[in-house]
Amino acid sequence: MSETKFQLPEVSDQKENNNIYSFRIAKCNVSVINAIRRTLISDVKTVGFKTEPYNEKEKELDSIIIYENTTSFTNEILKQRLACIPVHIKDFEKTPIDDLIVSLDKENKSESIQFITTEDFDITDTKTNRQFSSELKKKIFPQSSITKEHILFARLKPPISKKSQGQKLKFKCKLFVTSAKESGQYNICSTSAYKNTGDKVRQTEEWSKEEEKLKKLLIPQNDIEKRKKNWYILNSQRYFIKDSFDFIVETIGIDRNEELLKKACDILFNSLETFGKKMEEDKFEIITDQIKINNSFDIKLDGYGYTIGKVIEYLLHQIFFKDKKTLSYVGFIKKHPHDDYSIVRLVFTDDGQANIDNIKSLFKTCVKTGQRIFKHINESFI
Repeated sequence: MSETKFQLPEVSDQKENNNIYSFRIAKCNVSVINAIRRTLISDVKTVGFKTEPYNEKEKELDSIIIYENTTSFTNEILKQRLACIPVHIKDFEKTPIDDLIVSLDKENKSESIQFITTEDFDITDTKTNRQFSSELKKKIFPQSSITKEHILFARLKPPISKKSQGQKLKFKCKLFVTSAKESGQYNICSTSAYKNTGDKVRQTEEWSKEEEKLKKLLIPQNDIEKRKKNWYILNSQRYFIKDSFDFIVETIGIDRNEELLKKACDILFNSLETFGKKMEEDKFEIITDQIKINNSFDIKLDGYGYTIGKVIEYLLHQIFFKDKKTLSYVGFIKKHPHDDYSIVRLVFTDDGQANIDNIKSLFKTCVKTGQRIFKHINESFI
């Protein structure tokens, strides 16, 4: 099938302010921009502390072993706090992550509370049995850009008498490559959101109409001004530019904002590639005539949800329902959030086109078009 002509999204107004990166994307369906948002908050890989599953003290280190903990926090709270600490290792594909162990062995022997931060962590390469230098540790666990201090992890109270001991904390923990899909602790961006681009002209027109109504009711001007503020907060959002969105993203600091967006587009491009191969290899179940309409097919997409499924539905609808009239119906459903599959339903207009081979051809076109879209968006960022 020849390459389908398709209008590609236009990215503009790129700017960064207070570490928040914003841009406008026009001529873009909501399923595409939402796929980027969902990917940013769940699928971008990062390095994190491996705090699960439970690791017995006498067994080989596989996740985390807390040898001694007399702090005010339980082991589970400390594990959760540890997993939330970002690990600044960007080039993890070339770094022997499995060989690295983060350890801590501290006891408070002073007369005041001792604060344990990421600066106190030691990193050891088990293959060479060497500890990382202070300079390298500061790159992996840098100071906060806001507080200009290292991340606070725990507090050790001092001994309360000469015969007592101060609080102590000792643990070893492995690092691993993970993503927020496994746990929200491993999120790599603190903000990933979009909204419809407001149509300023239409909003002004609609408010003028509303203002005329209020003036006819003899409402005082100060009340009208208050109502105007309220109107622009909520009602003005009803008037927006179709298929245009304002997107913001804020990194936690491991990657630049633009790098995160490019990574998200790469992940979506590769996901579509894998999706296309599975379709060609008959990995998806295709069920015929689930409804009382001829030429209907349900394609069960195992392992795929809204992120890829809605993009495929949009492209099928745009290309083969609206433009080519090959389909008389396109729909997508994920019946329950816990389901690990979703369903795309197709109904063909012509009996001669209602076959498995043609379904594969339709999906192949959608995959290639989707890849062009995400590649184009990717190239819009530096």
